[in-house]
Amino acid sequence: MGSELRRLDDESAGKAILADLRKIPAFHDLPQEERAKLIRVHAENMVEAIKLHGERQSESLTAENDLNVLIDVVNRLDQQRKMYAVKQDFKTGSGRGTVSIKGGDVRFIVPILVAIGVVIVAAILLLRR
Repeated sequence: MGSELRRLDDESAGKAILADLRKIPAFHDLPQEERAKLIRVHAENMVEAIKLHGERQSESLTAENDLNVLIDVVNRLDQQRKMYAVKQDFKTGSGRGTVSIKGGDVRFIVPILVAIGVVIVAAILLLRR
C-alpha cells in the first residue's frame, strides 16, 4: 500500500489526487489501507469525470458541426430562391436543442397562388352558368 502512495506521489495526476485528499483533516488519521482505498476511489472518480467531460465535449463539437452544415444548406437554398422548412434536433454536452428554420423566396410562390386563385374563381363562375 505504501508503494501505491509513493507511485502516486511521483506522477502529476497522483500529486493532484493526494493534494485533494490531504486537505481533508481526517485523512492523516486513517490507517494506511483506508488511505489507499480512499485514494483509489478518488482516482476512479476523477477518471470518470474526465471521461464524462470528453463525451460531453465530443457531443458539443458534433452538434456544432451539424449546425454549421445546416446553416450552409440553408444559405444554398436561399441563394437558389427555393422555399424550405428545416427542423433539426441537436444533442449537446449540456442538453438538447431544436432548430426550426423556414424561409425562401415568397416572390416565387405568390404568383403561383394568384394563378391558382384565378383558375378557381373562373371555374366557379363557369359552373354557375
